[in-house]
Amino acid sequence: MPCNAYLQQNLVQPWMRGRLLAILAVLCVALAGCGAPAGKTPSRAVSTASEQEAIEGAPGEPESPEEGVPQSTGTASGTPRSTTSGTKAQRPPPPPPPPPAPPPSNSTTPSNGPPWPQPHDYTQDVWFNWGKKELTVVVLAVEDPIAGAAIARGIEIWRNGLAQMAPDLGLNFTVHWATDGVPPGLQPDILFVPHGFVSVQPGIAVRCISTAPAPEWNPYNVHTAAHEFGHCLGLGHIFHDGVEYEPMEDIMGGGVGGKEPCPSNLNVAVLRMVYSGKTGGLGLPQQMYEQAPSC
Repeated sequence: MPCNAYLQQNLVQPWMRGRLLAILAVLCVALAGCGAPAGKTPSRAVSTASEQEAIEGAPGEPESPEEGVPQSTGTASGTPRSTTSGTKAQRPPPPPPPPPAPPPSNSTTPSNGPPWPQPHDYTQDVWFNWGKKELTVVVLAVEDPIAGAAIARGIEIWRNGLAQMAPDLGLNFTVHWATDGVPPGLQPDILFVPHGFVSVQPGIAVRCISTAPAPEWNPYNVHTAAHEFGHCLGLGHIFHDGVEYEPMEDIMGGGVGGKEPCPSNLNVAVLRMVYSGKTGGLGLPQQMYEQAPSC
C-alpha cells in the first residue's frame, strides 16, 4: 500500500498528519534513491522553501566561474582540464629612454663647457655685448713695423683659436690698414691707433678703440695686441682666486715674455655670453683650464 494512503486511513489528527506526511515523504524519496540505476540522479520533492534555496544556491551567487581565473573540471579519465579561454595578455614594452639634455648655451666644447664645478679658481666677466659677427677692424696710422706686426699677429691668434674652439660662433674679422685716416664710406667696429694717440677724426663712431703696443714693450707686443683685441671683443680680465691678470699665460692675463697666448676655454665660454646678450661671468677649476692647441 502506498505510504500516503496508509497515513490518510490510520491517522485522524489533521495537525499531526501534515507533519508526518512531510517526514515520510522525505524518507520515501531517500529510500527510493538508494535503488536508482547508476548514472541517473533520482528526483526528489522539496518540502520547504529553505531546502530549495540550499539546493539552488544563495540568491545573487554567480553561476559561472570568475572571468580570467583558471577552473579545473574532471574528465572521464580523471585528468583535470582548464576552462580558461583566450590568450595571455602581453606585457607592454618599456618606455623609451628620455632624450639627452641639450648642451649649455655657453658651452665651449661638448666635453669641456660650463657650467663647471667648484672651485672656480679662474674667473672672467663679460665687459660688453656684441650683436654682429662680421667685424670691421681698422688699424689707423700705425707706422712702426714692430707694432704693426704685433697687431696683425694678435688678430690672427684670435681668428685661428676661435676656428679651433668655437667654429659655430662664426666670427669674422676684416682688417683694413690706413695711414691717413679712415677711408671714406668705411665704418669700423674696432679701431687700433698708435700708442699715445689721443684723438679720432670727426664723424667716426666706433664700438671699441684699442691702443697699439709700444715698440719698447717687446717681447710682450704680441700678447699685448691679442689682449687688447680681446677687450674689443667684449672680454674682461681673467682672475685667479681674485688676483687680476692671473694666470699670466692667459690671453686676458698679464702675459709671459716671449710666449704667444692662445684663447682658452674660459675666454671662449665668456665670449659666447657676449654674443648671447648675457652679463656677469663664469669660473672653472684650475685643472679644467685649457688653451687652444695651436693658434
